[in-house]
Amino acid sequence: MAAAMAPAAALADEYSNIHSIAIVVKTGNDITLRKLSELSFTEWEQPFPSRVDIPGTIARDIETALSPRFQIVKGTMDASRFRGLQGDELIAALREDAPTADAYVVVGLGFHSFGRIVWSGIGLDEVGDDAPQTALYTHIAMAVIDAKTGKQIDRGTGYFPGGGVFTGPQPIQICAGSLWPGSAAAMTPSQQTAIETEVIAAIRAVTPYMLDDANLPNKTGYPFPSSPGDALATGACHRP
Repeated sequence: MAAAMAPAAALADEYSNIHSIAIVVKTGNDITLRKLSELSFTEWEQPFPSRVDIPGTIARDIETALSPRFQIVKGTMDASRFRGLQGDELIAALREDAPTADAYVVVGLGFHSFGRIVWSGIGLDEVGDDAPQTALYTHIAMAVIDAKTGKQIDRGTGYFPGGGVFTGPQPIQICAGSLWPGSAAAMTPSQQTAIETEVIAAIRAVTPYMLDDANLPNKTGYPFPSSPGDALATGACHRP
C-alpha cells in the first residue's frame, strides 16, 4: 500500500525510453589566467591552450559511468564542430553526427557569479596584490537532449559538495601561490604542467556530481566510488 501511494514523480524514470547515448564535449581545451584587483575587478585575462586533453578526459569518464546502462554511440565529427552551436543548429548537428542515438549528452562550459566576480569556464585567478590569493575553477555543465524531440531531458552542473556560506557548492579551489605564473608568457613548463594536472584532477572530481545533478548516476550506480581526481592532484590546491 505504501508503495502504491508513493508520488508518481518519485517512481518515474526520465531515461526509461533512452537506451543509447552519444557524448559530445564542447568545452574546448583552453585554460584562462586572470588577474583580479583587491576590489575584484578584472585587470587582465589570458587564455592558453592546454597540452592535456580536457574534452577527451570528460568524455571518457562519462562513458565509464554510463556504459553499464546505455549503449554508447560514437559520433564521427570533431567536437570543435559543435562549439558555438545552439538551439536548432546544435540539434541538427547532433542528429547528423550520431543518428542512431536516443539521446545526446552535451557538455560545455558553465559559470557562477558572486558580487562582481564571474567565474566562467576553466581557469586560474590571482586576487589582490598585498596578500594575493590563488584560486582554480573548473566550471563544466551538461544537458541531456532527447534525439527525437530535441527537448532537454535534464541538466547538471559540476561542483564540489559543501563550499562557502554565500557561494555554496561550486567547482572552485584555493591554491598555493606558487601555482600562479604571473602571465601566460612568463609561465614555465613546470608551472604549466602543475596547472594542467590540477585542472584535470578537478574536472575528474566534479564530473560525478555533474552526472548526479542530471539524475544519471542514480540509475547506473554512482560512477566513481572515490573520485579519480583526488589521486591525481598534486596537493597545490584544496577545496574551501
